[in-house]
Amino acid sequence: EIAEVTGVQTCALPIFMPEVVEALTRARHECLQLARLSLFNLEISRALRLEDFEHIQTQHRTRLQQFLRESWQPAIKKVVLQSLASVDRTLWDVDPPPPGVHEEIVEIVDQPEDGIIGGFVYQKPDNRKARLTTQINLIMSDALRDMTLAALDSYGAFLLQHAKHDTQIEDAQVPPYQPLFMLEVISAGQGELFYSTASQQFVDDPLRLLDEALGALGSLQTADIFDIALTEGLVPPPLRTVDDGEPKVTALRESLHAEIGRAHV
Repeated sequence: EIAEVTGVQTCALPIFMPEVVEALTRARHECLQLARLSLFNLEISRALRLEDFEHIQTQHRTRLQQFLRESWQPAIKKVVLQSLASVDRTLWDVDPPPPGVHEEIVEIVDQPEDGIIGGFVYQKPDNRKARLTTQINLIMSDALRDMTLAALDSYGAFLLQHAKHDTQIEDAQVPPYQPLFMLEVISAGQGELFYSTASQQFVDDPLRLLDEALGALGSLQTADIFDIALTEGLVPPPLRTVDDGEPKVTALRESLHAEIGRAHV
């Protein structure tokens, strides 16, 4: 087990350099911040109009994107470069060690295709700093994925909890539970009434918000730690998080569609 880990790490970069260990440790520490964040703002204690709920989620998502791009990623780049400041720069421009006793492991490490996560389009040049960049981005990608999966669980539980309240309300002033959404009944005259929000929107809009949240994270690019992409004229691909077609996402979407659709408005 130790030999396998050592093999992968030795192929990727001089992992036993104290500066590299420090860089990876500090990058992981920065990623711990994501454990307290979420894709959604679910701290809602009163009934809202659907459009107000959407506005809250959109604002929250925008602030999260801004934090990830303007604070989180630059902070990781900063701590990595600070950790490596005393390392001879020429070490990062040489090719990685040739395949040796860990040839099979090296082959797996060297297989990513152009533009696919894992390679991060940094095959050319293929040197130690490119591979360290890949490793840092994999750490970031894992942290984003963990945050996203936890957020999806919370969002699903939040909406399903409210969708299961299907008790007929007899007194609008004293509801048996705290409703999530409210709407207005509008009179068009001559006894004609209609709702301020179409009932189908209470099904469609929460699902759309879910898809928009996933799409927002999908727009995050990998961190160009050593400005490799800038120097080579490459475009960093997006960080891998959670794909909207994954079974977990599909199951959640189907469950929300069914349960919210059955709930009383």
